[in-house]
This record gives sequence, C-alpha cells and structure tokens, in this order.
Amino acid sequence: MASVPGIKGANRTQGRQRWPRAKAKEETKDEWNTQRIRNLGVLYAIPDFVSLFLVSRMAFSTKLHHVCVVVFMVANLFNDYSDDGVGRALVVYAVFSTFAYLVNLLLASRFLQVNARMALAMSVVALVVYGSCLCINWLWQLRYVLGRWYMTDTTGRLALAVYLSFIAMVVYDDLVLVSWLRLNVKRKLKVQ
Repeated sequence: MASVPGIKGANRTQGRQRWPRAKAKEETKDEWNTQRIRNLGVLYAIPDFVSLFLVSRMAFSTKLHHVCVVVFMVANLFNDYSDDGVGRALVVYAVFSTFAYLVNLLLASRFLQVNARMALAMSVVALVVYGSCLCINWLWQLRYVLGRWYMTDTTGRLALAVYLSFIAMVVYDDLVLVSWLRLNVKRKLKVQ
C-alpha cells in the first residue's frame, strides 16, 4: 500500500469513502425552522414592499411580482413549514431568487459610473447566473408540484393551484427580466 505523505503509518485507502449510499427518509435531515423561515420571509419582502411606494417608474410585470411577494410573505406568516406542503416550494423559489443577487447589483449599477468592460462583464455573468438559477429552480418546482399533485387531496390541490397562479406572475416577470438581460448584453457588445 502506498503511504500518504506527511502522515506516518497512513495509507491512501484509509479513510477513503465510497459514494454515499442512498439514505432512508428517517436518516435525512428534513427540518424546517418555521420561525426562522418566517423572519427571513419578512426580510425578503421588505424591499419589494417599499419599492411599490417609492419607485415611480416600474414595469407592470414587476409591480405584479412585488405584490405577489408581499402576498406570499403574509401567507408565510401563517404557514407551518414542519408540514410538507406547498409553502416549502415557496421557500425554495425564494432561496434560488437570492442566488441571483448579481442581477439586482446590475440594475442598481445603471445609476452609477461603471466602466464599459465592467458593465459588460456584469451583464454577461448576471444573465448566466440568473438563467441558471431560474432553470434549476423551475425544474425543482415542476418536480415538486407534480409530486405533490398526485399525492394530495382536493384541499392540497387547491393550495397548489393558488400557489401556481401567483408564482406564474413571478415567473412572467423573471422572463421579462431575462429578456432585458439578453438585450442589455447585446447592447453592451455593440458598444465595445
């Protein structure tokens, strides 16, 4: 056996683990801290709520998006996340949305003096990160909602339908923003 440099008596096979085996549901950590999620949900919704009153020039799709976020925040205050329900899909959507923070930085940079190369780089990275987050998020959402649809009763299906009707408005605004990002990258490339 070959030895590991710097560790006397150790060999390369010691401590090596094989691929982790599939865990039973009882072994997975499926804990959702309701109070923490509620607190983070309120913090998440504050900028959207405030911008509804302070930003005069906002696209209608973005206004709908912000109203949906506020409605979701109110629903969040009454949801128990320890139960596996549609509220968990909302949490996952919000988490993926926070990964795309670079888009918000790019939108804010429109009001700052940013050199052309930096603006192009930010635009390209924002488009790639945002597009990737959306694709992964939407695939997860589709899998989760379809799984819940076939495993739930009429009340659960009604909750899913309400969730889907509101999240569709958020998705529409996400698509509008992706379109803007693509046009922004093309515009920046022409300037270069």
